[in-house]
Amino acid sequence: RELLSVEYNQLCRLSSEEAFSIGLASVYPCFWVYGEIGKAIQAKAILIENPYHSWLEGLGDPQYLKTVDQIRGFLNEHAVKLKDKEKNKMTEAFLKGCNLEQKFFDSAFHN
Repeated sequence: RELLSVEYNQLCRLSSEEAFSIGLASVYPCFWVYGEIGKAIQAKAILIENPYHSWLEGLGDPQYLKTVDQIRGFLNEHAVKLKDKEKNKMTEAFLKGCNLEQKFFDSAFHN
């Protein structure tokens, strides 16, 4: 958990100290993963008596998924205009975010 905290702090730093696109790239995996989870759960789960009904319903909501797609579109459109150094920073930030999401879910399933 301490490692997750350190990595989370690194993403917060990226979001506050780097260009907007780099910060957004670092947190985008969270939106993306939750959107995919929402779609998967909505397709299989019985939400009526689920205590997380509202939260899960929101994740699979078409408007949420549309917003996730819009963010991805913005990042892709913006990245094409950048020099390689900035693109690489965005990619690194995105991969750090993905890694943190993987560790978060791994710790949830194994602790």
